[in-house]
Amino acid sequence: VNIYPKLTKEPTCFDGKQNSSESGIDCGGGCVKICQADAVPLTIRWSRSFKVGEGFYNAFAYIENQNLQASSKIVYYEFTFYDTNNIFISSRQGAAFVPPNGRFGIFESAIATGNRVPKNTTFRFLTRVTENESKQIIFAEAGVVANTDIAPKLPVTVENPTIAEVKNIDVFSIIYDADDNALAVSKTVIDNLIAGGKKNVTFTWRAPFEGEPKRTEILTQVNIFANREQ
Repeated sequence: VNIYPKLTKEPTCFDGKQNSSESGIDCGGGCVKICQADAVPLTIRWSRSFKVGEGFYNAFAYIENQNLQASSKIVYYEFTFYDTNNIFISSRQGAAFVPPNGRFGIFESAIATGNRVPKNTTFRFLTRVTENESKQIIFAEAGVVANTDIAPKLPVTVENPTIAEVKNIDVFSIIYDADDNALAVSKTVIDNLIAGGKKNVTFTWRAPFEGEPKRTEILTQVNIFANREQ
């Protein structure tokens, strides 16, 4: 009597083994999950610091994820700040999620530098994890920057075009000059946005930009992992 087929389980993408057509343990091949070795590395397009007060700066890193569906529940990162002589000032570490297939931002606020001015801000990932997830799309449209000579402000309309409520939406505004240099960055968080809903937000800065604003870019990203846990 041939009992072997009865005792052998079919390979799955959740059995903790590399089998069937998988290129790694429960990833690649016919599995939805992408193996970390097969994922395209995240691209750090630029990172900068922005003065928000005497001795305090915000830091922003502009990142691109070229993986169509691969995202990450958590990545660890580090900003490092140097003065005009390239002498170390300080560093700030943190954690963030990575949305799939698109550009996104990582933001750190109120970094104390004392009397020293950061002229070079570097950014690096300390680790990388990949996970597949469907992308939730949020639209945003910026108005015109006003009060540029006193305390600039920018109105933005954020829209949820999907048929479901979306929560935990990060919205970044980036202001550029005529040479496409980033003059300022700000961030706000929208706790929830109903299906088909719109919300108006206003970004503000305490002091004029160190240059004339010519272009505005708005980035939106949804923390799909926080939504899943609720």
